[in-house]
Amino acid sequence: MVTYFIGGEEVDAYLRDFLDRLGRFDPFPNLWCPITPSGDVLLKRLIALVREQQPDWINRVSVVPIQIQREDPKIRLVTQSAAADVRGKTALLLDTAIHSGTTMSRCADEITKLGAADVCAYSLMLKSDSSFIPTMWGFMMGKTDRAFFLLDRIPNHRLVAQMEGPLPCVHLERLSEKYICQRPVVTGLASLDRVTWDDRWFDMATTHQQRSSYALLRKQEILGYVTIHHPEPGCLMIDEVAVDQKHQGRKLSGTLIRFGETLARQSDCRMVRLYAVSTKVEYYKKFGYHVASEKPIRLENEEYILMERALLHRLPEPPPLPSHH
Repeated sequence: MVTYFIGGEEVDAYLRDFLDRLGRFDPFPNLWCPITPSGDVLLKRLIALVREQQPDWINRVSVVPIQIQREDPKIRLVTQSAAADVRGKTALLLDTAIHSGTTMSRCADEITKLGAADVCAYSLMLKSDSSFIPTMWGFMMGKTDRAFFLLDRIPNHRLVAQMEGPLPCVHLERLSEKYICQRPVVTGLASLDRVTWDDRWFDMATTHQQRSSYALLRKQEILGYVTIHHPEPGCLMIDEVAVDQKHQGRKLSGTLIRFGETLARQSDCRMVRLYAVSTKVEYYKKFGYHVASEKPIRLENEEYILMERALLHRLPEPPPLPSHH
């Protein structure tokens, strides 16, 4: 178990980084929804930074807090007319910490049902085994860790990998039984498209290699998915990177690759491996992967090439000390 420590300066550093990217969302989130009192605290710090850095946003944004009582699981929006205030808006869900992800997922579903045009999410802290992965987060902790340590440089993680252009309102959810009846993602690759959500869910429930699939969503539409497992200590395998044909060309596969690498770092893996379809080898090289085996594997009339990328590099051995006689 690792214990982390975080103070006000670190929180503000994460939020400044978040604001740098928030303005590039398309569409811009014009409805901010803090979740529970902890989300209210985060919103206050965020508003203070907005007044300092982006004062013109104040008149563009409305705030509707979300309350959830422990004794009553119903989600309640603190407004006189939830549907009228939400309909057609792009919502930003805010919380200080995501543990299991159940609360954030339910809030996203409720906002969508009320007619939001888009939904994105931010959490300062994210547990690595959460079922809900927000669009952006500050730092990720292991499932047995707690709190935060101070860093000289604050790295803010995000699902959106590209650094230029508009950012989509997306999030990830760990595959669960609710996806069994969902529309399949059609990629155009037979080896991927023949596998059903049922197959992936069964694999997650029975494998001993910590296999997990994550669906990439915009509102409730599945845009793609990524599947990972741990074949051996220190190595994470990205089994599947898939984007639906109608959403290809929007850099979403980069989003899925980088998230897989985030999970690898969080589990102390030194290496990430994947099998790239032969037509995509050059694409993966742009992400730092190199060919690990020239012998292809054929599947459904497609050729797959083993590629890998080192996450942690071994330091060179120090020169031997001079001997004294």
